[in-house]
Amino acid sequence: MRRTAIVCLRRLTEVRPRSSGILLTPPRGSNLLKASTRSKVTGIHLCNMPSPADIALVTALVTSSYFTFSSIGISFFGVMPATARGRTALAAADRLALWEFSYEGGKLHMGVSGIISALALSVGAYLTSAPLLRNVLAAGAVAAYTVPLFTTIFLLPTNKDLIAMRKANAVKPMGSREEQRALDQLDKWRALHRVRITLGLFPWLASAVALLAADPIIRL
Repeated sequence: MRRTAIVCLRRLTEVRPRSSGILLTPPRGSNLLKASTRSKVTGIHLCNMPSPADIALVTALVTSSYFTFSSIGISFFGVMPATARGRTALAAADRLALWEFSYEGGKLHMGVSGIISALALSVGAYLTSAPLLRNVLAAGAVAAYTVPLFTTIFLLPTNKDLIAMRKANAVKPMGSREEQRALDQLDKWRALHRVRITLGLFPWLASAVALLAADPIIRL
């Protein structure tokens, strides 16, 4: 490891004159050698290794992309569209069963990805020195933290109500009034989920803009 670091440092400090192919290595203690060691300040990555800020931005982009586009996919693909009013002739009890299947399958990893993106954006904002870029990342982090807060306050009561209705139907079949209420609650859930998708777009946009504005992570 020490030998590799020395080799990388020598490569960074080599100067290749245009007039000849001779490599000139600056003497020990020279200003050029000192400047090469300040890689964190100048943005030079030793041996093309990504910085902690780069890792935070990539993590934020991956997790926010997963959360945002998975949320969009749930709304338009899979079993959830079949629960919408007027889309199918399914009974309300069957729609509740499909909704619960989708909810139970996604609640854990969707929540984890949202929290990781919020933390990664916070770390990226802390490590970024450019004021404008730091503000973009901070705004994205605030939006990312808003998603679980919005879910807890608004969506969680609706989720519990839908699960309770599905369990009650297993004991006693729904009447017409209960079926109408189940359809109304499913409509409410979809409306709230669209708001959550909109909130989830901001962390994704912030991380994407930050990566495009930052220096290249991979240096040739």
